[in-house]
Amino acid sequence: RRRGDQLAVELLARKPGLKVLLVSGYPRDLDPTALPPDRVRLLAKPFTLDELGKSLEALLGPSPEA
Repeated sequence: RRRGDQLAVELLARKPGLKVLLVSGYPRDLDPTALPPDRVRLLAKPFTLDELGKSLEALLGPSPEA
């Protein structure tokens, strides 16, 4: 069985432009050194809608309406 961070590494190798938001209730179990910070963000559960929005904006850039 694969963890989300392991799957993200595999997918990033296949699609270099891919951006990934990992959501985890166990962020300490993930290996952040294997994940490029410009393409992957980690959001720990529980989170607020504001935190989700900030994580998405950090990963994808500001929305055109901002």
